Amino acid sequence: MPILVPDRGRTPKWCSQSFRTAAWAARRAAASGDAEVRVVDRPVEVVREVRVEVDPRSPEEWQALLKRLTKRVDDGRVYDRDLRQLAASVVALSEAVGGRIRRSDVRKQRRR
Repeated sequence: MPILVPDRGRTPKWCSQSFRTAAWAARRAAASGDAEVRVVDRPVEVVREVRVEVDPRSPEEWQALLKRLTKRVDDGRVYDRDLRQLAASVVALSEAVGGRIRRSDVRKQRRR
């Protein structure tokens, strides 16, 4: 911004009152030993973890989900207090899958 110099009088030091005020605040902060504070407006990117309900549809998706659960248990990312309840669910799942496999095998043998 150009500084307009009048024909008479003192030569202006600042281009506007806002710059004059900012300089005064900076000098005042420096004199008191405080740091100058400047407010800078800029966009900030925030990364958030979002929980998404998972509904696997294929065997590969189920395997990936169970592998992630296994890794979390191995890494200690599941609370000890929750392990017994989780173990009961895993046993129930194992029994259900085993039962389905046995029934499927029996049906296959009957067809022969």
